[in-house]
Amino acid sequence: MRARILVLAVAIPLVACGSGGPLTHAELVKRADATCSDAFAQVREIGADLPESDAASVEAWADALGRTIPILEAMVDDLRGLEPPLADADGFGALLAAYDRALTALEEVRSAAEAGDHGDMSRPSEDATLAWVEADHVADRLGLEGCKLLGEG
Repeated sequence: MRARILVLAVAIPLVACGSGGPLTHAELVKRADATCSDAFAQVREIGADLPESDAASVEAWADALGRTIPILEAMVDDLRGLEPPLADADGFGALLAAYDRALTALEEVRSAAEAGDHGDMSRPSEDATLAWVEADHVADRLGLEGCKLLGEG
């Protein structure tokens, strides 16, 4: 009897937390937008007083990116936990891929800033911007207004 109770106690949370299949489009929009909106609000707050990128501001940029990148990584990890409906799967995958490219580029910007090399920040910064623009376009096509960092679409 005790073994059955233990199995039941373990199985109930697994069933409750288990995947119920793909989300509907409306559920995907609601959950993804909430995740992105929260993360992007934090990122915008960090960047609000960030000076223009120049040789004198590399330390501030390194600090800001050191705080920003973990927020964006957590956002992308949370989004990866969502199961989009089949009709949105390719687009959602493209969104995640664009976010991954942006994060990779931001890591390069941060590395250059930490090294105090403003000149080496330029190319990865442009790469990150292009990836964010692409992500905004994909988010727009999916109807994910909260997942548009730059407001592009």
